[in-house]
Amino acid sequence: TKLETKLETKPENKPKTELDSEAKQDIFIIGGAQIYQQALAIADQLIITEVEIEVAGDAYFPQIDQDWQAIARESFPSQINPKDSTQTLPAYAFVHYARKTVSS
Repeated sequence: TKLETKLETKPENKPKTELDSEAKQDIFIIGGAQIYQQALAIADQLIITEVEIEVAGDAYFPQIDQDWQAIARESFPSQINPKDSTQTLPAYAFVHYARKTVSS
């Protein structure tokens, strides 16, 4: 799972709140659950890989709520593993979300 954030920076690489197109950078956050939760506050886009499989575990990506809108989805069906025909690979999708903007 990937979380893409757009973070505005000052020349000395400290975050700032005003938009400055010359300082804009793409930053990719690659988990854990607590890091994802903290990064959601500053993200304006998410690129998520959804895999249709049940796994044991106790850490998950935070719920994507109504503040986000899916703007693109590329889906792939499950298939037989070409390296081992006794295994089936799960279906998955790449989903691009954008934070909804508040209109005045």
